[in-house]
Amino acid sequence: MRATARQQGNGQERRAVPRFKVSLSLELWIEDRPTTDPPRVCMTQDVSIKGFYFSSERSFEKGSRFKFRVPFPRELTGRELELMTGTARCLRIEKRPGLGYGVAAVIEEAVAIGEHLGKRSRR
Repeated sequence: MRATARQQGNGQERRAVPRFKVSLSLELWIEDRPTTDPPRVCMTQDVSIKGFYFSSERSFEKGSRFKFRVPFPRELTGRELELMTGTARCLRIEKRPGLGYGVAAVIEEAVAIGEHLGKRSRR
């Protein structure tokens, strides 16, 4: 796992928090779609406490909101498996020839559920 930083043209860091390069299974449900629809399953490329970047076969609309669920393994939490659920908003979409889309999302609200204890904690 490696922290990454986005820099401005002058070499200064623009991100307030580091992102970590990690591939996690991400389930998401687009807002305003029937709740009976199955989730889209994507893979993260990097995550932070404020957002994540993921790969998708289908495009997203900039500004669209979605609910998400992603498990964080012990290697990332330092504890037992935690399931993070919440809502996020699409900030940027990048078309990647032959690879689908890269999607940057900001987390608007999230709750960590410690699956080993069934406890909930706000983040």
